[in-house]
Amino acid sequence: MAPSPGGSRQLVLPEVTSPPPGAASDPTGSGGRKPEGPVVWRRGDLEAAVTMGRQFGHLTRVRHVITYSLSPFEQRAFPHYFSKGIPNVLRRTRACILRVAPPFVAFYLVYTWGTQEFEKSKRKNPAAYENDR
Repeated sequence: MAPSPGGSRQLVLPEVTSPPPGAASDPTGSGGRKPEGPVVWRRGDLEAAVTMGRQFGHLTRVRHVITYSLSPFEQRAFPHYFSKGIPNVLRRTRACILRVAPPFVAFYLVYTWGTQEFEKSKRKNPAAYENDR
């Protein structure tokens, strides 16, 4: 995107000297005659080649390619999110809790024991200093 002199941003497409893949073979409309120099594809031709002739999302039909689509009015972003999703999470948690929880409990017990032992080792032994004056 290059800034335009007016301050707003606009898309600047470069001139292309070779045809994009799948583009029409006669961009000049010369009736089959070959142009003398390199073929220059203008902005409208390039946009048509990029979008395959239609709007985004409604592309041109391609032979031997089967596509399926669903209307945005027929699909929902989060169908059954609360009614089926949360119970499924609970069911899966109950199924694997006995495999996951014991290592976590063991790690917690070892960690707390190690922390307590470390704190004890940092303290001085008061019995060693009873006879000091």
